Amino acid sequence: MHGILLKGLKEFVVETYDRSTWDEIRDEAPVERKVYLPIETYDDGELTALVEAAATVTGESTDHLLDAYGRSVAGRLLSTYDNVLDDDWTMVDLLLNANERVYGTLRQQNPKMNPPQLDCRQVDANKVLVGYQSPRKLCSVAKGVIRGVGERYGQPVDVTEGQCMHDGADYCEFVVTF
Repeated sequence: MHGILLKGLKEFVVETYDRSTWDEIRDEAPVERKVYLPIETYDDGELTALVEAAATVTGESTDHLLDAYGRSVAGRLLSTYDNVLDDDWTMVDLLLNANERVYGTLRQQNPKMNPPQLDCRQVDANKVLVGYQSPRKLCSVAKGVIRGVGERYGQPVDVTEGQCMHDGADYCEFVVTF
């Protein structure tokens, strides 16, 4: 798990709730206390444990938290990977190129990284199909990131899920409508 995601989770909790809520989550989660560095990799189970603890502490569902977290972290991801994104890209361009540009760069920079696979294709001017596959099955985060990127681009989007790995599918498929 990329450290930027774990650091982003802490920032999301502190911004959405407060610092004491993050401290409660850390106490609840069976994870060693540490400072998450954006450029490091961490065990995937740490995010899962922290989100499950967050659900217990806040009373929110894990899906709701993961989606809201994805929306929150989208801006940080865009800023971090700004150097591999074209300035003139639209939201559609970003979706169509994210797997190659962002995740491809991650894979080259750190072979330990195992980012999700995205397969995006434009159906028409207002619709993109996004195939998401990852052993982490963080599809709620992916949907939230798409919504958050839309907000950053000033482009409201509707994200519906046609199929999901949690229901036995090989990959998740989102219909993103602009």
